[in-house]
Amino acid sequence: MKHLSLNIISAFVAAFLLTACGDTENFTQINQTGVDVYASADDLPECTDENEGDQAYVKGETSARLCVDGEWFVTDRSSAKDTVYVGGDKLNCTTEELADKSGLKIVCNGDSIGVVLNGAKGEDGKKGDDGDNGSGCTISQNDTTLTVTCGDSTTTVKLGTGKPAADTTVNDTSDAADGKSLKQTNGNFTSYITNDEGYYKFTSRKVNPYALVIVDGNYRNEVTGVVSAQSIKLKALSDVRKHHTGANVNILTHLEYERVYYLVTKMDYGFDEAKQKAQEEIFRAFNMVIESDKDAETLNIFGKTDADAALLALSILLQGDRNEADMMALLTEISNDLAQDGSWDDSVTRTKLADWALQADSDKMLEKFRENVKKWRLGGDSTVPNFEKFIRNYVNAETHLGACAEGNKKAFAHVPNPRSKYYAENYDSIDVSSNSLARVICDSVGDYHWRFATALERDTKDFDADEDGTWKKGKIDTSLVYVYDAGWRHGTELDLFLDLGCTENRKGNMVLGGDNVWYICTDVPKMTYENTSWTVGWRVATGAERDYTYLETEKDEDGTLLTGPVTGKVMVWDADAFREASENEIEFGRGCVSYILGSSDTLGLHSSYTCWADGWSFDSANVITDPRDGHVYKTVKIGNLYWMAQNLNFTYDIVTADVFSGMDRHNVLSKCYYKGSTNNDTCAKYGQFYPWSAAMDSAALFSDDGRLCGSDRTCVPAKRVRGVCPVGWHLPSQAEWERLVIDVGGSSDAGRKIKSKYDWYTSSYNGQDPGGTDAFGFNAKPYLSNATGYDAKFWSATEFNNSDSYAVTLSSYNYNVSWASTGKGNSFPIRCVKD
Repeated sequence: MKHLSLNIISAFVAAFLLTACGDTENFTQINQTGVDVYASADDLPECTDENEGDQAYVKGETSARLCVDGEWFVTDRSSAKDTVYVGGDKLNCTTEELADKSGLKIVCNGDSIGVVLNGAKGEDGKKGDDGDNGSGCTISQNDTTLTVTCGDSTTTVKLGTGKPAADTTVNDTSDAADGKSLKQTNGNFTSYITNDEGYYKFTSRKVNPYALVIVDGNYRNEVTGVVSAQSIKLKALSDVRKHHTGANVNILTHLEYERVYYLVTKMDYGFDEAKQKAQEEIFRAFNMVIESDKDAETLNIFGKTDADAALLALSILLQGDRNEADMMALLTEISNDLAQDGSWDDSVTRTKLADWALQADSDKMLEKFRENVKKWRLGGDSTVPNFEKFIRNYVNAETHLGACAEGNKKAFAHVPNPRSKYYAENYDSIDVSSNSLARVICDSVGDYHWRFATALERDTKDFDADEDGTWKKGKIDTSLVYVYDAGWRHGTELDLFLDLGCTENRKGNMVLGGDNVWYICTDVPKMTYENTSWTVGWRVATGAERDYTYLETEKDEDGTLLTGPVTGKVMVWDADAFREASENEIEFGRGCVSYILGSSDTLGLHSSYTCWADGWSFDSANVITDPRDGHVYKTVKIGNLYWMAQNLNFTYDIVTADVFSGMDRHNVLSKCYYKGSTNNDTCAKYGQFYPWSAAMDSAALFSDDGRLCGSDRTCVPAKRVRGVCPVGWHLPSQAEWERLVIDVGGSSDAGRKIKSKYDWYTSSYNGQDPGGTDAFGFNAKPYLSNATGYDAKFWSATEFNNSDSYAVTLSSYNYNVSWASTGKGNSFPIRCVKD
């Protein structure tokens, strides 16, 4: 039987991936037999509470120094009673009194291997034979035991076997060096976590090379992607000589522990041989064939070898959906099962792990696990080895499905392992609501693997290709509807109700349902079922959509207006689609469509209009120039009359006249609009404002038509009056204003059509925009006519009586055009009409 000289190492670090959280947190106290050597006493570290009990050698001194109560004491070995050998090492033992006088520390070769208390329970006051606390204790030793006697209390410590001959030299070929001696010892040395991948280094010493490393802490969970809520404790048997620069305690080192110990102590294996055998057996227990001579503590889930990938696969499989306590219970169960024969015989648990992995793979969770590990960025280039193949090989074996490969790609199967919760002998005959319905399919997307087939795949397995829009019920789940849309996909109840599937090729089609409602096949918000999705479907058709169907046969690229039979809306075919006609288009009776942009047309109004992006507009080339001052005015033909499309901006002042009528100059002077603002020149926007006498040219500057027409004078001209207008144009009469209103559609709505589009008072009339459409290009602009609102008023040449004349009014509060008598002394703008 072989024995392993074993150093116990305990640490508080993370279990799966140890973490370094900063320079001050990289220190971990670990117990192991071994002593540091310093060149001089000055080089010794400070003795503190943190390193109480540590020992060290100073070159030139024959005894070790011990850190006690803040000082380094030289240990005294004079009381050693015997010399024994453990694993080929000479072992000199003595005792030292504890600082609290409660007992003795047993020190062998400068290292503490245990404590003996005064009395059976260490009660105070128990003294040795010489009356001092513990000072009378004696030690007796042989090859296998060390006995400490204090008064009437005796403590025996087992040391081990293997005492060599007196002249034997201890070196690396000794029993301790090759693992042929196993004895548990105690002691201290310091370890540092060297990186965030979970490695920590052992200080190199000439000590027994084998250590039991125990780690206790939280860990990064590859399944959840976060740090565990509870800590776990993992262990490893490690050769310190080989791994003093770095070691990783992990799932594999924990699982192999019991097996390695058994092989060495019971089966006469050397340490390295036992480690290699145990590792191979664990991989084989999980159906992983790995060729690797690396020790488990050197593996890394960010490594590039199959063994590294297998370690990650093991960690994921064993973590599964368990909490920390359940996982540790499972690890203990497996480790104990492996100990004596190297096999894991719990077929029920093996199958449960496979069921979980099959479901996770079907849910695409393996991709998530990979991302969880990758985002930690602990592997240099953040590469993650191919752990998926080992998880899938495990599933293949434990479910009894066998390999998924090119030869059975897209093949269906059931889980043949009767211990699996997904097992079922006859899938086609079982209740579709049963959880045991788990037909699987060999998926070739990515690496080949088995996954649960979707309802679509199961139900349409035997469906042949069919005509577009064909529908069928599922073969297994007859409550589901499927539609052929360049391949079978899920459908809806409307596909069944209308007896036709809505597909990409049928978009725009309308069908009259049995409920006498029209339905249209169109784009709909994304619909999903399992892992499939589609974006076309039936819905109730709108009135406009029904109009479109009718109007489709009447479409006209020249802008012909069409009225929908369902909604009554006026539509126009534009840019290969129907749209509603604008008010401007409706008023002119023709669509301004993209095909004729930039073109001009009289639109039956004896004037030129151009189709622009925002609709019809009178041609800006229709202008006149007033020879008196050079002002240029746009004009527009409405009906049979040509109107100025801008207010007159001619300055009328009788001071310049050759003939003076004797009238008050104030009553015949034009001016720029200034009400509600400073007296700046606003003539460019509004034209000039004229009292009625100036509008009629009462001073006869340009004609005798309106001579002496003014306030307090009756004036009924026999013919039209040029007034202040340019030559060839005249001041419109009330009758001509009435003609304009009729030509644009009547007084109740005429105001909206001849108003400008902008600048009208912001309040609304009956919820409508107070502005106009300027459909005919008349462009009547508003101005603040009183303290409460905006209007636009224009003089006519028709007198009401000797003090009032008729004016046309457009208001912010309605769409009407109204006539009212108003005092001749008021000033309003003028629109002239062509003779």
